[in-house]
Amino acid sequence: VLVVDDGSTDPDSLRALEQLKADGVRVLHQPNLGPGPARLAGAHATTAPLLFPLDADDTLQPGALTALADALEPHPQAAFAWGDYEEFGDKHERYRAPRSFLPWSTIYLNLYFSPILVRRDVLLSVGGWPPTRYEDWGLLLAFVEHGLSGVYVEHVTFRRRITGGRRLSADRREHARVYGDLSRRYPRAFAERGRLARIERPPPWKRVVYPLLY
Repeated sequence: VLVVDDGSTDPDSLRALEQLKADGVRVLHQPNLGPGPARLAGAHATTAPLLFPLDADDTLQPGALTALADALEPHPQAAFAWGDYEEFGDKHERYRAPRSFLPWSTIYLNLYFSPILVRRDVLLSVGGWPPTRYEDWGLLLAFVEHGLSGVYVEHVTFRRRITGGRRLSADRREHARVYGDLSRRYPRAFAERGRLARIERPPPWKRVVYPLLY
């Protein structure tokens, strides 16, 4: 077990970290940089061939990692695998993810969210999760820039907690700012929207609505 301390200042957290170290658990300390760099620090400090990020308020579904890993194994060219998820908390709904990776649509919004099973070597080769909000969306845009894709699994892989205070609410209000930040970080992906549209072949309504709405 490896614990990455992303600049904790809370006294109870610091005491818990010290107790973990006393118990023999490896703890890495770094300045507060956010979820992306914290995850990346863990990736650099370990050798696991597959990585699966899961936010603390979400839950992993039984059999999810097996299903995702089994889907990746026969497709060595695939960078990652994803599945469906269920929302719980303020709303209850099953989200059916796209059956294929949609590079043009990914320019405008994140259709896959963070819990995807990704190959560690591919993750590190594209720079990993960026130090920005929407770190999961940024990683997908890095895949777009490098021409990478993945495989879909018809399996509910996790349950996503939806509450009024969840970070997602703020993210939606800040979509324009986040979109601008990501466009500067991944200029090649945004510059190739025409080519990506030819690859994905989105329906006419999406070609009109997505640029206007997002």
